Amino acid sequence: RPTGAVRPLLHRIVDEDPSVMREGLLPQLLVPVDQPSFEALQAAFASSAATSLRHGFLKLVLNQLEVLKLAQLLWPLSAWEAALRDGWSRQLSQDEASKMSILELLSKRETGAAAGRDYGRLFDDFAAAWNALVTAIRAGGVANALYRREADCHPVEPADMPVIDRECKVSMCCIDGTGEGNLKNLLQLFLQMLGRAQNQFLAEITQLVEQNAALQALNVGGGAVDLGKRTPLLQLNHAHVLLDVSSVNESLEALKASMLDFSCSGGAGRRVQYDFAGIEASMATRLLTGTTLVDFDPRHIVPFPFGGEAMQQTYALGKDKDLGLLEAVSKAVKQDPLPSLDSVRGEPHLAEPHRARVMLDLLELVMHDVTKARPDPRTLLEEFCRDCSHGSKTPLQRKALACAAKSGVELRHIRSLYEAVEEMAADAVLGSKAARDRTVPGRFNKLLPCVTAVADAACQSFGQIYRDLPAAADEATTMKAGLLWMEPALKRFIYRDLRETSMLKPDDPLWTCAAYRFPWHGGDDVDFDSAAISSLPFPQEALAHVDPEGDQRAELLRCAVDDGEAVLVEHAVALWVELRKRLGA
Repeated sequence: RPTGAVRPLLHRIVDEDPSVMREGLLPQLLVPVDQPSFEALQAAFASSAATSLRHGFLKLVLNQLEVLKLAQLLWPLSAWEAALRDGWSRQLSQDEASKMSILELLSKRETGAAAGRDYGRLFDDFAAAWNALVTAIRAGGVANALYRREADCHPVEPADMPVIDRECKVSMCCIDGTGEGNLKNLLQLFLQMLGRAQNQFLAEITQLVEQNAALQALNVGGGAVDLGKRTPLLQLNHAHVLLDVSSVNESLEALKASMLDFSCSGGAGRRVQYDFAGIEASMATRLLTGTTLVDFDPRHIVPFPFGGEAMQQTYALGKDKDLGLLEAVSKAVKQDPLPSLDSVRGEPHLAEPHRARVMLDLLELVMHDVTKARPDPRTLLEEFCRDCSHGSKTPLQRKALACAAKSGVELRHIRSLYEAVEEMAADAVLGSKAARDRTVPGRFNKLLPCVTAVADAACQSFGQIYRDLPAAADEATTMKAGLLWMEPALKRFIYRDLRETSMLKPDDPLWTCAAYRFPWHGGDDVDFDSAAISSLPFPQEALAHVDPEGDQRAELLRCAVDDGEAVLVEHAVALWVELRKRLGA
């Protein structure tokens, strides 16, 4: 008991008023008062069957705490993935992502589109959520069951799941379908698992609406709460999720603490009373306002767009699907030939292959945005880049944007500019054997038997289907037209598609690629009907190179000759070298 001049009022009353002791009032003054706690709230709620029946939504929340504990991890994972796309989409190559740590990535962040966000905090929140999820999966229970259900085929075992920090590789922290083993899909699995946890919780709510006053008051099913609305997994924003573990005010712990705001002392101060109706109404508002189902349509779950790979992806524009980027740009903004092609080809800055590649990466980024924005075709390229913060991330990008070749170029010329620069870059990196060996993977660089005869047949056949060929053209004219038309398309195909990360196989038929993948100049519509394909045979002389004991292989080759599909992707470089000789290069 305190002594001295200043003592609490209660102590002074006990010491100075004899009646307190005489009449036995002291025990009543010192009655212990219960403190509100979440555990006591749960016990009080469970003790009354009528209360549980009347407040079904609150009962669901209290019963699904483990699911909510997982669902609150969705936003930190999703927010980092979105930030990575916004800050480094088409800026970071796949090779760089596999070798660079997050620490290095953050230290190299420059101004431009990456400015204005605390990427370090976003990653730290991401790592904390990832590690919490890995810990929960390893512990078994609800998390492990949800993971096993999502990863039903060859899952990564929990013990093999990495714990991450800023030293981990960038490729681990993005949706990358080309990574090492099953780990390449782990982030996507985690996102889908947590999204389904949210969907599972929301699905159970829909069964309660008719009997629950709190849900009816919130107008669940309409207004601000529409549990039928779906948001694609990679388009989630903060309002779409149930909870956010990285937010002080929006985590599950904050939600549980807020429930205690609806409590007061009961009779004689002995028992805490909880306002379950108030708690339920508050929980409905906090959890459901703006929240949507997560849509897992695979068309919307696309891998991280690495730099230099825009041309390998497909695009949709209105009703048109599976378009190449150049096709999509032509449909979004009418394209015209660039009037100053000679100035582009003579631009000193673009003579260096790596500088030309920087320009191509920049133009791919611009074309991607053009397909989304559909701007005025006469908008200047420089103006569009400035408005979209393109071209300012690195010194090389700034120099590319400042070079004379792009002066006065409008968006209606962007395809023509891209094709000219790509041809220059392809010439530079494929011009010598040593350069080709460095650029083209060995599996795509095989000798072609009877290459002269194949080139003759190809020039003749492509010349015959060239749309501007004069009607009375002789054989020499026809072959020259085919050569001039096919050589740049084959060259750009090699430069663009035959990479280490290519999805093409060495034994894919080359003429099929000519029909569907060759970047024909100006977007020529090439009519590869069956007659055209069958006129591109692999010469019969090639059968002399077949092992005579390999009867089955010989028969397969004869069939391929008949189908015109025995010239393979692995022969593309050898064929192009022969065509290049015919041009005098």
